[in-house]
Amino acid sequence: FLYLHGDLVYDEGILSKCMAGKGDIVLAVDRKECDEEDMKVRVTDGRFVESSKHIALSEAYGEWIGIARFSPRGGEEMFGEINDVVREGVVDAYDTYAFTRLAGKGNDISICHTDGLPWVEVDFMEELNEAERIERDIRKGKA
Repeated sequence: FLYLHGDLVYDEGILSKCMAGKGDIVLAVDRKECDEEDMKVRVTDGRFVESSKHIALSEAYGEWIGIARFSPRGGEEMFGEINDVVREGVVDAYDTYAFTRLAGKGNDISICHTDGLPWVEVDFMEELNEAERIERDIRKGKA
């Protein structure tokens, strides 16, 4: 299944990249210079290690954009990890907390790159304006 944050506007090519990714869990990552607010991803030796807003900017590989693909096995692992997290009383963590825990347990979490395809997370008015521009460009075939 695909897991999508509801506040995203994106080129459907990103979904195609996620679907083609290898592994049980595939995260869509924009390889870019991040800022403090981004949900940063840390990679070691080409492997996903962690995703958090607290990763040092100098260690950030890029930003997880809020799109993931799960195989049936990957979905079971994720739901199991979320259940464990909630049972432990952690109810205020981001979804990436579970991804990070799974990686720490040796689960292989893959990354697919956005490769410059447009996307935006809409939290503020200027991002809504960007989303509208992306949508127009997609309809016109410019994205």
